[in-house]
Amino acid sequence: MTYFEPNFRTMSKKMNIGIWIDQREAFIISANERKVLHHVESDVEDTNLGGGYGGATKYHQQDASSQSKLTNRKNQQLQDYFEKVIKLLSGVNGLYIFGPGELKKLFKKEVENNPELKDVIRVVASADSMTENQLCAQVHDFFEEGEG
Repeated sequence: MTYFEPNFRTMSKKMNIGIWIDQREAFIISANERKVLHHVESDVEDTNLGGGYGGATKYHQQDASSQSKLTNRKNQQLQDYFEKVIKLLSGVNGLYIFGPGELKKLFKKEVENNPELKDVIRVVASADSMTENQLCAQVHDFFEEGEG
């Protein structure tokens, strides 16, 4: 769901953006306007292969191909998710990435691989789930304090 679609290229003022990201969704927040610009839902499946099954006889190895296929599919889904979010960041001057877990660090690596965005990351920080108002306040406060 998209709340607002700014044209970053035609904006004259500095565009500082915060991204709260986890495996299910990402919020792209304008520090300047104190609002959520985009809400991107992830298509990453939250599946886990449990156990496994044995080989043809009692002492053979378990078949690991299912786990490998699942890992490859999840990695591709993450890549697609990151690309959807990165496409919305054109023209950004400062980027504050935050959220729970390790996904924010993987997202940071993807952003750094983008020539247009590699130098805009200010900080990657841990944060729990928040309301939209809390997300907007967090991003605004970060850039107001002169970090960006």
